[in-house]
Amino acid sequence: GHQHSLYLDDQGQLLAAGTNTFGQLGFTGEGTLASLPRQIPAFSKRPIAAVACGEFHSLALSDAGEVYAWGRGNEGQLGAGPSPGTGSPSPASSSCCPFPRFVQKLHGYFCEAVAAGWNCSAAITSEGDLFMWGDNSMGQLGIGDPKVGRSAVPHKVLLPPDEVAAAKAERGQAPLFVGVASGW
Repeated sequence: GHQHSLYLDDQGQLLAAGTNTFGQLGFTGEGTLASLPRQIPAFSKRPIAAVACGEFHSLALSDAGEVYAWGRGNEGQLGAGPSPGTGSPSPASSSCCPFPRFVQKLHGYFCEAVAAGWNCSAAITSEGDLFMWGDNSMGQLGIGDPKVGRSAVPHKVLLPPDEVAAAKAERGQAPLFVGVASGW
């Protein structure tokens, strides 16, 4: 991240160190700085398979294919989505969340990879689908709608129809996403 790091050991335990100004370390109670890696309590009994750091937010992928997000969510990068039944952003979508939360919109998908950009997030499913959420001010979510400046809800990224048609004609199947990277 900008001033934080996540550490994943060979047992799937997740630790964090650095600044914690926006809760991006996943724990509270020790001020805004952790100079030594410390285990994130929310994952003490949940093995983690992959991690990603954005500017001031963090992502974790459990070995069960679940995506968790925490830290600053001002651009929707935590994937908290609108409050149920209201259409309004939930408090977690526009503020900080110091504890890891399951990205609910991805329920029912088995995710295999996560990535984080400056203020955006991504996940790839076992079916090869790519979902992105957060800041879209420069079209970086790849969702094809420039009017969406930010999204607190994961959107499925679609390949251009001509690429899908060409791949189907050549290989008999549509292309699948296998990787994603987002810079800052």
